[in-house]
Amino acid sequence: MGGGSNFVIERMTDVAARELDLDPLKFETKFDIGPTISLCDSTGNSTTAGNYQAVLQMALDMFDYEVGVLSRKPARAEGRHIGMDLSAVRSVCF
Repeated sequence: MGGGSNFVIERMTDVAARELDLDPLKFETKFDIGPTISLCDSTGNSTTAGNYQAVLQMALDMFDYEVGVLSRKPARAEGRHIGMDLSAVRSVCF
């Protein structure tokens, strides 16, 4: 299914987090499958075992996520929008 389905899944994740008034990062990590589980979802995407939390932490260390979150509100008040996205790319099951 590829990129299109991943975009939809990630967008739905963002919408769900917003509806539940949760930070998207916290919402995403709440449902982390852990390093030893592999699964295939209904779209045909597979998520294989891996240490996704370590990779996510490396990305967060490179980009100060909390500063980004805090800078959005004042920017929006000035009519500017700051976008941030976190996503996990999945591969198609065969």
